[in-house]
Order: sequence, then C-alpha cells, then structure tokens
Amino acid sequence: MGKGKILILEDMRLTAEDIKACLEVAGYEVTKIVKNSEEALESVRQDPPDLAMLDIKVQGDFSGIEIAEQICAVKPIPIVYLTAYSDLNTLEMAKNTNPSSFLTKPFRERELQIAVELALHNFSDSSDEIIIKENHQAVKLNLKEVKWIMAGGSYIDIYTRQRHMRVATNLRRFSEMAANSSLMRVHRSYMVNTAFVTDYGPDHLWIDGKQLPVSNSNSKRFVETMEKLGKRRSEKR
Repeated sequence: MGKGKILILEDMRLTAEDIKACLEVAGYEVTKIVKNSEEALESVRQDPPDLAMLDIKVQGDFSGIEIAEQICAVKPIPIVYLTAYSDLNTLEMAKNTNPSSFLTKPFRERELQIAVELALHNFSDSSDEIIIKENHQAVKLNLKEVKWIMAGGSYIDIYTRQRHMRVATNLRRFSEMAANSSLMRVHRSYMVNTAFVTDYGPDHLWIDGKQLPVSNSNSKRFVETMEKLGKRRSEKR
C-alpha cells in the first residue's frame, strides 16, 4: 500500500513527469496529472487524492490558487504550491488558502519529498480542521470548536466557542466536509456537536441554554448516540 495519493496540476508535461517520478520513487501514488481547473475537479471527484501539488501559474481561466479553493470545497486536503515566482504578491495570495507548503522552482527532489511528507503528517494531525470560505477568504475551521450550525438557504450560520460565522454553502455539503467528526445532523436545518449538548429529549436538545429542534427522522439515531456517549436526559425537561 502506498504512502498517499497525490494529484499534480502542472501544464509543463516534462516538469509534471519529473515530479511524478520523484513522488513514485518515494512511495506515493499519483492519481493524475492535470492542466486546468476542470480536469482537476473531475479527478478529485473520481479518484480523491490525499494531497494536491498545484503550479500557481497554469493555463486557463483560473490560477492554481483559485483551483486550490475549488478543490478544498469538494474535499479538504493539504495543498503544496509549485511556482517559478517568489514575489510577495503571489505569496500573500497563496497564504490566504492556508497551503501546507510553498516550493519555488527549481527545487531538489528531496525538498519535494520532505514538503509532501510534512504536509500529509501535519494535515493528519489536524483532521478536525477543514477549509471553508468566509468573506471571500479561505480559513481553517476547527470542528471541535463548533457548537451548532443552522441552515439558511444558500448559506449556513456556524456558532463556535468564540464567534458566529456565515458561510456561503449548504448544510448537505458542509456535513460531507465534516464527516467523521462529532457533528451530526439532527434536523434538515440543524447540525450539532454532541460534545456540547447539555440536555435532550426525543424532539429537542439544549446547548448553552438554547433549545434546538430534533426531527422525527433523526430522533432515534440522535438519542442512541447520546446514550452511547453516556449522556442522560434531564427529568426537568
């Protein structure tokens, strides 16, 4: 079994093949070499990678930075940027997408391998974090800090320990991004973090004194989950 699956976005074929050979020697599997946004997103959906290596300057309507945002909206993964440019403006734009690493061409084979290894390691250690877009900026969201989420049509309101965020996405897509976390769907308009539930019943729950609904279709699974966590219903409700 390989060490990880990697997508390469690079419109210079010889460069892309060199990168692929370098990664395969190190034990990684390259899912595909792509040249633009459309090919990248199709590849992510068909064969999801564990990491994407993206050249910032590629052919087409979108830069590698914009493609990184599109990829992470489908599946949050670590990003390693490749570029022949090291100007501050490019660096600042890349930083807004929270990349795992930034390699300036030409780079050595070992530098590339170390960047990938560290990116995958650090991302696995922060598996409770996802990338979301707030006010046109990519930001990291720690799912352990989220208390509850409320859907509002084309956006969702996220309530964390520290603040309230409004994000342009729907609850179904967010629930896919937050899979395997302690967040669960309890209603067509609500997700909650079971760690913050202080009391509950078959059709309602409470977090910080706020009452939230539990739908009939989600009630059994929610109650079973709470019981497995050792949380008992209060007789006062």
